[in-house]
Amino acid sequence: MQDAFLKFIDQKKLCKSTDKILVAVSGGLDSMALLRLFHEGGFSVAVAHANFQLRGAESDGDEQFVAHYCKQRGIPFFGNRFDTNNYAKANGLSVQMAARELRYAWFAQLMQSKGFDCVATAHHANDNTETVLLNLTKGAGIDGLTGIEPRNGKIIRPLLFASRAQIEEYAAQIQLAWREDESNAGTDYERNKIRHTVITTLKQINPALENTIARSTEKLKGVEYFAEAGLAYWRNAYVNEFHGQLLISKKGLQDMPAAALYHYLRTFGFNWDQCHQIATATHLQPGKRFSALEYELVIDRDNLILYSKSDLKPVEIAEVDKVYRQGAQEMQVRLLKEAFLSTQKTMACLDADKVPMPLTWRKWMEGDVFYPLGMNQKKKLSDFFIDQKLSLADKDSVTVVASNGQIVWVVGYRMDDRFKITDTTRRTLILDCKF
Repeated sequence: MQDAFLKFIDQKKLCKSTDKILVAVSGGLDSMALLRLFHEGGFSVAVAHANFQLRGAESDGDEQFVAHYCKQRGIPFFGNRFDTNNYAKANGLSVQMAARELRYAWFAQLMQSKGFDCVATAHHANDNTETVLLNLTKGAGIDGLTGIEPRNGKIIRPLLFASRAQIEEYAAQIQLAWREDESNAGTDYERNKIRHTVITTLKQINPALENTIARSTEKLKGVEYFAEAGLAYWRNAYVNEFHGQLLISKKGLQDMPAAALYHYLRTFGFNWDQCHQIATATHLQPGKRFSALEYELVIDRDNLILYSKSDLKPVEIAEVDKVYRQGAQEMQVRLLKEAFLSTQKTMACLDADKVPMPLTWRKWMEGDVFYPLGMNQKKKLSDFFIDQKLSLADKDSVTVVASNGQIVWVVGYRMDDRFKITDTTRRTLILDCKF
């Protein structure tokens, strides 16, 4: 087992012999075996034990057991107690997810404060099988069927090569002591149901299920590799960036299955049902909108327009000769002691004596009106946008500059006629915006 352990670490490039490794140890068989293998292998290790206080005296007994084991062998020990039940209720999480969040956040803190190079967890081949079957049950795509990765950032899993039976055999050979968590024997949790019911049945068909699943996940990783290459080719051909927006050409969506579109849009927070609707809506009337947590997607004439929904807060412009920022845009404000005109859409030249400071730079709002340059009648911005044939995505990104509540410039589109340069202008306020 020791040789196979070291070989797996070397093959997967999980860590170096000089690394400082934080081993997550619960006190159970798997994590105790992992700690023993690292310690016997001559690695520099320390132990992190999370007491989630879910099993009363049993949880405290686990903590005492691990702490005593480390003290006997001179292994640095870090313990932490969590109020897991209250954390789960306060954050609307299952107890399992709450425990996961708490322990990984703590691991990250320990790594930063104590200078560890990585955290090792005791996931093994059986865990990999359970994960694949659980993900398949919940409708996962290819990424959910490639199993547990040996390395995920600074989290390493050096026992993935071994089955639970192999770990039990190793523990018996070296007479390893561990603590048994009785909750693992029940079927209250999803993973336990997979372990004790589904896998038990499947192993009647294929006794070597863990090895078969491991081979399948390796094959799927190859498919995923080429899928990513195909996605990169498609993205280069049909996705363009324009003023912070992503334009996805409808030409690139012809005969494209919803699953392929999902493979791209999921990185922006869109779920499977949304991607299926988007794939079938591309031929419909422009204007159909889809919303994720941080992004918005709008069906336009020739493209799908994807952009961030970042909430831009109003910016006060109180001084000249200064640069102000609004999201990805920046605006330079200058004052000239003469009349000056420019035809650049990104620059507004205003009669400074007609524009009291401070100014407010903000997103446009429903109900906003202004007098478009060249007109002596006011117009709703929403109607102005229709005249300009702006897409919904473009509308959402429009900002305005106002003085005393009156719009002086629709940024990048049109000045207000009331504040234009005239023959009597003595000073010019220049607003120069970079997108």
